[in-house]
Amino acid sequence: MFYLFATTLHSGFLGILLSFAREPLYRSQGAGAASWGLSALEDQQLAGLIMWVPAGMIYVAAALALAAAWIGGSNASFAGESNDDAGARGGQAAEPDCGLRNGSHRS
Repeated sequence: MFYLFATTLHSGFLGILLSFAREPLYRSQGAGAASWGLSALEDQQLAGLIMWVPAGMIYVAAALALAAAWIGGSNASFAGESNDDAGARGGQAAEPDCGLRNGSHRS
């Protein structure tokens, strides 16, 4: 989840930078933008906006899915513990047998 968060930050920052730039940062991209009827700056701003918002939502969805799997895994391990462990956690300490088994006792 940390890596998704870090990637979201730097890709989001780059998207913001591209969206709010006052002039094209990559002038060579202007030739391809003209075929779509866009200026080089408009093409860059559109690319930055796509990189910032929809791509950011994909990272957020992936992070939420990982968090849900992590929480679900912790619930499964919680449900799978033995009754002795659950009783001890609930404040009911299990009685120690002090090494005595099968009805034997100390004299």
